[in-house]
Formats: sequence, C-alpha cells, structure tokens
Amino acid sequence: MNLLLSKILIWGLFNTDMKKLLLLLLLIPNLVMGEWTSLSSNFFYDASTMELVNNKIRLMTYANVNDRAGASLGSASMFIEFNCKEKAYRNLNRTFYSMSDLQGEPRIDKSLNYQWEYAKKTSLMGQILDTICSAKN
Repeated sequence: MNLLLSKILIWGLFNTDMKKLLLLLLLIPNLVMGEWTSLSSNFFYDASTMELVNNKIRLMTYANVNDRAGASLGSASMFIEFNCKEKAYRNLNRTFYSMSDLQGEPRIDKSLNYQWEYAKKTSLMGQILDTICSAKN
C-alpha cells in the first residue's frame, strides 16, 4: 500500500490530538535526517542545506571516521564553508558522535579556529571542493 495512502487512513482513525502527535512523529525523521549524498565511502553532504553567502558555499556534511585498521572511531557532522575561487574551506561548526552515521553521544567541538585551509587537488577535501564548486555552476 502506498505510504501516503496508509498515512491518510491512519490519520482518519485518531482524534485531533492523536492526529497532531502522529503527524509530528512522521515528520521528525524527515526533518532531522535530510537527503545525504555520498561523495566518498565515508563522506556525505545534504544538498538541501547548500547556500551561497558572499560568493562562498556553505553546506552541511558528515563523515564516518575510521582508524588505519578500519575500526570505527565514530562520525562528525560539519557545517563547512567552501571558497571556490581560492580552493579553500573552513569548518564553521563541528559535532563529533561516538558511533558511525551520526549515532551515539554528540560532543560539540569547541576548538575550531575558523581558519581557511587550502585543499590539495589530490586530497579527499580537494576532490570534495571540486565536486561542490562544480555543483554551484
């Protein structure tokens, strides 16, 4: 059965207060998760958060972090600003999570220095910067 049709049928079965609660419960996952697009096996971005501010692109991203042996060290969500002209980026906000895919206990990173970092073309951030900047055009 179509998901929308089932939501409508369920909607009709409950009183007004239950309808509001059900609607809230159905919308929360969609509001929180976003549409993540993979740029690599461990790096994702949400295109719906892309905004242009002073000729720079701001975008919500996240990365799963592994050690050299491949064991998970958790994940991090990052609000990154990309300067396409200068081929540079900086983190405006970063939160670490104890598990992959933004799961587990969050910890806000208060050590950000907001300095621009220049991405080497062959690095992962260089490839991500190229992809994001080409999407702008």
